[in-house]
Amino acid sequence: MGLFSDAVFSSETLPNGVVHIYDLGVEEISVTNDVENVLKRLHKTIGLSGKKVQYTDSEGQVDRLLHEDGVFKGFAPGPWVDHDELEDRYGPAMRAGAED
Repeated sequence: MGLFSDAVFSSETLPNGVVHIYDLGVEEISVTNDVENVLKRLHKTIGLSGKKVQYTDSEGQVDRLLHEDGVFKGFAPGPWVDHDELEDRYGPAMRAGAED
């Protein structure tokens, strides 16, 4: 942990196997700014090897987190899940935030 506290988030594994992280935005640092530590923490607790990861940032945007065994490699636009699945699961507002 650095000068700021760790990002606060929740996560779940979706029915299609994608790990989805939700930035709860309750601390000074976001998942976006603490992504390396977030992925390390998740890899230690649930194991991320071979799993696709995406997240909803504090503004509601859904993007992919590219990693290799929990080591952050980059961001990619849009969710791993299809837009219809997001709308069914979270409502039309989530689909609108996930459009490319």
